[in-house]
Amino acid sequence: MSETANSFRTVTLSEDEAAQTLPLAQVTWPHVDLEHWRKYIQSYAARGSDDSSGILALRDASDYFCAMFAYRVDPGVRRGLVLTVQLFTAVDLTNSPAFTQRLLTAAETKARDLGCSSIEIRLYRAQSNLALQLRGLGLVDTAAIVSKAVEGPLAH
Repeated sequence: MSETANSFRTVTLSEDEAAQTLPLAQVTWPHVDLEHWRKYIQSYAARGSDDSSGILALRDASDYFCAMFAYRVDPGVRRGLVLTVQLFTAVDLTNSPAFTQRLLTAAETKARDLGCSSIEIRLYRAQSNLALQLRGLGLVDTAAIVSKAVEGPLAH
């Protein structure tokens, strides 16, 4: 993209925009389908009107969705309130750090607005370039996530 980081605007993502933003979600989660993406968006909107969770997106000068992050506020044991980011994804064909900086700035602004003292961003293995950019912007590795699929409840 040839736009500068200042030519983007931040908007709150709504369920009505699920189809438009599905390809962007698939950058991080290649196998997600529209039904599951719509449910994911709903889950962030359903947590209440206090703005403690949501999905913010960046739209470029042509009004295309090009980046987004899903957040919620969680209590932290050591640092007070934490803005926990479960999805942090961007499509920038030039791989520009300025683009990542713009998305991070939007997350930092949201964290401040919600009284959070830190941000924790979950990244996936396929996002190694984004991880390098975020480290270059001053973020540090503080944890690792390990996971395991769990089958549904056993029938009685």
